[in-house]
Amino acid sequence: MAFPVARSARAGVQTSNATSWTLTYPGAGDILDGGGSAIVAGDLILINIGRDGSSGTGSITDFTPLFDQTDGSARGLTFAKVAAGTESGTFSYSPGASEQGAWRITVYKTWHGTISGGVEALGGATGSSANPDPASASPSWGSADNLWRAVCAHDSGLVTMTAYPTNYTLNQDGDQSGGGNGAGIGGASRQLATGTENPGAFTMSASDGWVAWVVVIRGGSEAFSGAATPVTHTHATSATGRKGGTGAATNVQHTHTTSATGGKTLTGAATNVSHASATSATGAKNGQGTASESNTHATSATGTTGRSGVASVAHATDATATGATGRAGTASVSHTTAEATTGAKQGAGAATDSAQGSTTFPHRKSESR
Repeated sequence: MAFPVARSARAGVQTSNATSWTLTYPGAGDILDGGGSAIVAGDLILINIGRDGSSGTGSITDFTPLFDQTDGSARGLTFAKVAAGTESGTFSYSPGASEQGAWRITVYKTWHGTISGGVEALGGATGSSANPDPASASPSWGSADNLWRAVCAHDSGLVTMTAYPTNYTLNQDGDQSGGGNGAGIGGASRQLATGTENPGAFTMSASDGWVAWVVVIRGGSEAFSGAATPVTHTHATSATGRKGGTGAATNVQHTHTTSATGGKTLTGAATNVSHASATSATGAKNGQGTASESNTHATSATGTTGRSGVASVAHATDATATGATGRAGTASVSHTTAEATTGAKQGAGAATDSAQGSTTFPHRKSESR
């Protein structure tokens, strides 16, 4: 498990009262954590909104509302969704009344992966002062590699953030719509492996009506990568023949297991491989021997969240040798099997196997003439 990390973020303001706001997903210029894309499939997309008025929550298509509280003059809201990876450009928030305010979209990677059991908005508190102070918060899943995001919404568009809760040094921000009739929002984060946290207070440039809360994001994995260890093995069988007789090699069956650990939802189907090898052995004095083998292998691997996938291989080798008068034949089989399975977060993995077989039958004259 790992702590959630902010991949990208974008903020904006609605500077005049409106029944529909236009929000914009983070893009290439909004990446916070190295290179790559601003939004990747499976990421958490979190929207925090601070607005004026006491009207209802409103709605955002495809997003789940997590928090909605008002002090009568300011309103704080949180929405979340699991990214499809195709999000870009603009979309709409409908506040349910004609309002103005500010918003911030943050995209997180290395998180639990589902809204239920993976992100909660808690610790709601209200007041009128220069120090918005979220209440203590305890997520339902308890202690984990949690990211704690303290957030506050305030009623005036002229008030700014001047200090953040102690130890909340990650992704500090503040956005205001401007004007006495506007509103604003501030936030800051910390990573802490605990099941209960009380962030402490923000400090604003002036006293104002406010709502404060905590968004808790559970840590997880960004991607899966697992590989099974190749296995090399050699088996030998033998057969002896008498004058005019036939020698047969003993059948050998053996099973090998390899394992690969994975992240979220790994499924894999192995490819069946069928192969045959034929060798020949010749002997003196009208002696002749032949050998053949045919092998079919099937492997499969399945995995679930935080568990292990196992690939199994079962194969049999048959070798036969026919010897001439008084000849002795020895059959030996050497083959190599390797299985590997790789997968990705919410992806699919496949296991493959291969085998090489070779059989040799040296015959030596064992009777005198």
